[in-house]
Order: sequence, then C-alpha cells, then structure tokens
Amino acid sequence: MQSPLIVTMELSLYPLADPGAEVLEAPIIEFIQALQRFEALELRVNAMSTQLRGPYGQVMAALTDTGRSLLAREQPFVLVSKLINRPLAIEEAPRLG
Repeated sequence: MQSPLIVTMELSLYPLADPGAEVLEAPIIEFIQALQRFEALELRVNAMSTQLRGPYGQVMAALTDTGRSLLAREQPFVLVSKLINRPLAIEEAPRLG
C-alpha cells in the first residue's frame, strides 16, 4: 500500500479595495478561520503567509473549499500559492548556517 503524498503549501491572500478602505483584514481572518476547520492539516500562520502541510488530496480540498467562498465575494482579491511535494518543517523557522 502506497503512503499518501504529503505536501506543503504556502498561501498569501491580498484583498483589493479602494485606498483608505478598512475592510482588508476581515477577509484574511475569515480565510484563515476557514482553513482551520480542516483538522487533518497542520496550519501555521504568520504575518506574511499561511502554511499548510498534509496529504495532497486534503490540502487541495481545503484550497478548493476556501477558494470557492473567496470567489463568491464581491471584493476582488489576489491569492498567491506555492506548493512543494515535500513535508517541510513549518513548526519553526529554518536554521541557517
């Protein structure tokens, strides 16, 4: 039996709005809260992005589900994602040198 492919994905959500709008944080918080409902995935949130780690199918299901609710919003946004076919350590910053 083949073990599941464990992947790591990094997501950054950038809501777009008129200059001076104060509605930019709410969609980001809602997006992260929606991702947190996927208990089978490891999730790390920092100031610049959110990282997910888990089985490929579940990571993609989380992206599909949360992406669908984003697409239904009237507010435009940019969602940047990076996907690597390795279970990177997302618990802590990498050690350099």
